[in-house]
Amino acid sequence: MSASRNTFFTSIEQSTEFYYELSKLANESFDMKLVFDMQKYFQNAELFTALRSGIGFYHSGLAPSDRRLLEKMFAKSLIPVLVTTPSFAMGVNLPAHLVIIKNTVQCNQESTTEYDLSQIMKMIG
Repeated sequence: MSASRNTFFTSIEQSTEFYYELSKLANESFDMKLVFDMQKYFQNAELFTALRSGIGFYHSGLAPSDRRLLEKMFAKSLIPVLVTTPSFAMGVNLPAHLVIIKNTVQCNQESTTEYDLSQIMKMIG
């Protein structure tokens, strides 16, 4: 396993730390030879594939177990990049180095409205 140009991990050590902490969160012993078996911790196979490159995604359609695992991993600064809907920011206080808000408009039934300033402030921490 090596950190290459196809990853957002900044070093091999950061990538190894990701897998080590993932095995701890799953209460299993760590073995780098079994890295690809770690997919079993996730119900969404695409999520694990993305996480191997250092990118996570979070939305309300994910299984609750996947959402909890992502929250724990992000809180430990193990995921370099996390793409998320506003649901991630609501009620969760997690550290982020940089927050980019793509859109400040939300859909409400058949119309769109701007987010309140308080909602935006909550999203950026």
